Amino acid sequence: MRALITGVTGQDGSYLAEFLLEKGYEVYGLVRRSSLEKFDRIQLCIDRINLVEGDLTDQSSLDSVMHAVKPDEVYNMAAQSFVPVSYSQPVLTADVTGLGVVRVLEAIRRHQPKAKFVQASSSEMYGKVHESPQTPPLAARAHYVFYLWRPHSLPPFVAGASSTSRARNRPQIPSRVPPPDCPS
Repeated sequence: MRALITGVTGQDGSYLAEFLLEKGYEVYGLVRRSSLEKFDRIQLCIDRINLVEGDLTDQSSLDSVMHAVKPDEVYNMAAQSFVPVSYSQPVLTADVTGLGVVRVLEAIRRHQPKAKFVQASSSEMYGKVHESPQTPPLAARAHYVFYLWRPHSLPPFVAGASSTSRARNRPQIPSRVPPPDCPS
C-alpha cells in the first residue's frame, strides 16, 4: 500500500508515518518549501519516507503530487495550528486548514479517485471538547467539516487522535468515527 501524508513533519503526522512504515506501507510525506527545514520529528524514519514538495495553498502542486505518487490512502494531517497565528492571520488559517482540505480532495478526485481519504488536521471538527479521546457527537465549530465529503463522492469518516502539540507525546491511534448526518 502507498500512503501520502500531509503534515508528515508534525507531531501526529510523524507518528502516523512510523506506524504505517511498521505496517509495510510505502510512505510519501508532503513538505512545504521553506528556507528552514524542520525534520526533527521524522529523524527516526526520514530515510524510509519519500518526501515530496507541495503546499495546501497551491492546487497545482497538490495535483502534481497526487499524479506522481498515486497513493492508495491520503492522510491530511496538515493544518495551520499555531493559535497566535490563527488570530493574527485568520485568512491564512482558513486557507490552509479549510480550503486546503478541499484542494486535497480535488486533487484526489482528479488523479486518484479510488484513494481512501482521512481528514485529521483540525480539532475544530470536535469543537468544545469535553473528553479525550473525542467520541461522537461532533460539535464542529467549522462549517467546512460537514460539507467536504458530498461533492467529492468519498465515503465519509473523521479520524480523531488524542494528543498535545507542545511535546511529541505518543497519541492514541486514530479511530474512525462516522460523521453526523450531513445536511443536503
